[in-house]
Amino acid sequence: MLLAPVAGKDGLRTVTKTGLRIEGAHYLGGFLNVGDTVLVRMDEADMGRAYVFEADGETYLGEAIAPELAGIDPAKAIAAARGAQKSLIDERMSEVKREARKIRASDFAGAIHRQALKDAGTLIEFPRVTHPHDTPALAAAREAHTPDVAAHSQAVHALAEQLRAESAAPATVKPLRAMETAHQRWNKARAIEASIARHEFVDPEQLLWLGGYREGHEYRGFLATYGEAAQPGEESLVGNS
Repeated sequence: MLLAPVAGKDGLRTVTKTGLRIEGAHYLGGFLNVGDTVLVRMDEADMGRAYVFEADGETYLGEAIAPELAGIDPAKAIAAARGAQKSLIDERMSEVKREARKIRASDFAGAIHRQALKDAGTLIEFPRVTHPHDTPALAAAREAHTPDVAAHSQAVHALAEQLRAESAAPATVKPLRAMETAHQRWNKARAIEASIARHEFVDPEQLLWLGGYREGHEYRGFLATYGEAAQPGEESLVGNS
């Protein structure tokens, strides 16, 4: 019995509630105590029989039986398993060989030719077209922003043309309006703001005047009285007197 093959690598097994687990099978014996570590050797003539010793191999404890394997010749079982393995491997290899035979040398002629041209420096490949990342939210934001960008670009272009024209002409001094009333200044500010809101070109001097006027108490007082400045298309103005 001590010359019988060891179960597994070291032959040591721990007894569980279902017995000794060896190669996926459970071997049972009334002498086995759950939690004990034992040394197991296998019967060379019966797959369902195992000889059990204490862990040091000195004391024989008894035979453990796997009922579903009892009486089966291990050599025949091993031979049958190897036969099934070989059949499976042969079947898979036949399929692989069939697929491999479909690969022909001529299939690589084009790629080899292109690589040779690239190596010789006579072929330059164009970069592949890439598709930019986009989402519905990005598209909506882009559509909402495009008119503003176009209007801004037109205004900048018009301002540049005006500045070039003014730099070529003799400098002139524009007289300030005499005796403007507070309401007139407020209406003037609203008119400029309405033009800005409609994305129309506004004279740079008017923009400078509006910026300073907005900082004053007069503009803030009218704003507190009449509300926000004019929106696009708003034409009603406050008292022209």
